[in-house]
Amino acid sequence: MYRLLFVFILFVFSYDITASEKEKKINVDGYLFEMPFYAHFKNDKGFNNLFINKLNILDKINNNWNINLNLRNRLISGSYLFSNPTLKYIIDEDYGALDMSFNLAYDSYSAYLLNTYIDRFFVKYSSNGFSVSFGRQRYDLSLSQMWSPNDFVNPYSYINFNYAEKNYFDGLSLSYKFNNRNTLSSLVKVNNNLDFTFGLHYRYTRNKYIFQLVTGVVDNSSKILGAGFKYKGYKYLIDLESSIFYVDDRLNNMTDIDFSYNVTSKIKLGFEYLWASNLSEKPIAFGNYFTDYVSYFKLSNASNSLLFLMNYSSSKVKCRVVFSNYGNSFADSFYQESSVKYIFNKRFSSKVVSQLFYHNDNGLDGLLTINFKWLF
Repeated sequence: MYRLLFVFILFVFSYDITASEKEKKINVDGYLFEMPFYAHFKNDKGFNNLFINKLNILDKINNNWNINLNLRNRLISGSYLFSNPTLKYIIDEDYGALDMSFNLAYDSYSAYLLNTYIDRFFVKYSSNGFSVSFGRQRYDLSLSQMWSPNDFVNPYSYINFNYAEKNYFDGLSLSYKFNNRNTLSSLVKVNNNLDFTFGLHYRYTRNKYIFQLVTGVVDNSSKILGAGFKYKGYKYLIDLESSIFYVDDRLNNMTDIDFSYNVTSKIKLGFEYLWASNLSEKPIAFGNYFTDYVSYFKLSNASNSLLFLMNYSSSKVKCRVVFSNYGNSFADSFYQESSVKYIFNKRFSSKVVSQLFYHNDNGLDGLLTINFKWLF
């Protein structure tokens, strides 16, 4: 049934693109992403490969209406499929109201898995400062870089670096921009268990700073109230986000402080700290943070999370070093990431990425990859 739905969607868009009797504005772009990698985990040590084809279709029907469809196709092969037989179910799972993820081919003997899923599919209407979007979409509630206590609608994991588009939600968003400074939005999200999330978002923007308020109900149960503030100075940037919410009949708080400083025009240093009272002081394992979906109530794997960041950026070379500590000491758990990206031209780039994960129960794990990305 889902494959029939998938074919029907493609047919509708194919018809729309080939319709010659109407003047259409169709934009098609995307990328090819090739990522061979070596994984050294507790249950898997070996070479693997991930190939991604992203296809973005934007149909500008007129000045007010447009339709967006984004397809993400993934071909996974290697030892990781042997050591993780449940991976095909994890990849195939869709956390939205509609299941739009499809395992098209799987062979455990040859160790490959082909999956495609729709991570954006929405209709948008805009007019005179008012906009409404319906379908699978993303709405940005975050001000900080890595952890966002204000984003209870579509949180994401910064560890999953190969999903630059970030997470989505199925539902409805309405926004009204009163002027260049004030925007009020309401959101309705439905997940795969048919639980509803409702949200209100107010954002005030002026010159060097942004202030916002968020409130809502997550999955028909947890009430949330939060605020965020961002200030951009001459060479520095300060973000502060905080939210209070109920989990297990207990009032909890998540607060994130983010500070970055431009040492030179090319070098930036950053610091970020997250306090989450609903999480344990003892860190949990990293496994939940490799997937596209992350629970808002598990933004990190411990109540105390500390992150240091260094960026170097030029016209051709982008470097990033991240070090995160979880728990009360470095002996509990940490994450380290290093990456060097070289831009050959506007369409083609390559990046080397290494990741180290330490947890006092599992020891040291790691991943090393060189990936290639071609935009079209």
